[in-house]
Amino acid sequence: MSNLHIFTFATHTNHHLDRLMTSSKKNNLNITILGLNQVYTGNGMKITLLLEALKKLNPNDLFLYIDAYDVIFLKSEDAILNAYTAYYKDKLVYGAEQNFGMYSFDDLFYYLKYPIKNVPMRYLNAGTIMGPAKLALDCYNDIGLSAKQTSDQMDTIRYFVKNPEHITVDHRHELFAVNGGRAGLEYDDYEIREGKLYSKRTDTWPCLLHIPGKFFTGLDSIAYKLGFMDKFPIYTKKELDWRRSQLKDHKICDRLTIDNYKFRLIKNYLNLIIITSIAISIIFKFI
Repeated sequence: MSNLHIFTFATHTNHHLDRLMTSSKKNNLNITILGLNQVYTGNGMKITLLLEALKKLNPNDLFLYIDAYDVIFLKSEDAILNAYTAYYKDKLVYGAEQNFGMYSFDDLFYYLKYPIKNVPMRYLNAGTIMGPAKLALDCYNDIGLSAKQTSDQMDTIRYFVKNPEHITVDHRHELFAVNGGRAGLEYDDYEIREGKLYSKRTDTWPCLLHIPGKFFTGLDSIAYKLGFMDKFPIYTKKELDWRRSQLKDHKICDRLTIDNYKFRLIKNYLNLIIITSIAISIIFKFI
């Protein structure tokens, strides 16, 4: 079995990167940090640097990419390799979340065309990737990302919708626990049992935890309980306000058992009706 090459992308150090590195050390993992002390140009930068690194590997070598600031490792290299071999051998696999992470003019088209149906955690998340180096190189050669692009995830989703046979999504969280669209609901979704993280929604024991969207309070809480942090940082008002706002939406989606994109459509439609009604009322008032 090939050795596993683990990469992350971070332009600067902070407590988030420290949290990741502590979790990797406790699981005896070696991580290569790409982009450190470089000027950040966009999320496409992480992929362009990753591809440069993958070109130096044997094409059949396995790699694992993880985002730096919102991920913790839960298992050792052997456990990660065993899970990958058991469920996704020789495939390029991405994490899966509840949220449809596209915010663009064409998002409705790709939402309707999205190939995976009838599973709760169905949407591709580009913050966790694993597979043979050659498959990632082929994939991103077709996607054609540049370092200045703001969202590598949206371009990857577009590619997946058109080429579902080239990418696998870990919607059972055998490898990656990703709670995009459910941030703030961590203790509804996970339990810590004898020092290990159990995913209640998927009935699995994932190898890492990824909480995207800058919801650091939930990730910090779990990392602290797992022994990856000694103390909690001081959160900014912006971080706390953002968490409260999004948690409210996530709780509504959970109660209605709908995904976040549907909720976004309903919310935007109702707002449009309210704004239109107010505008019409103002117009008629002055007629």
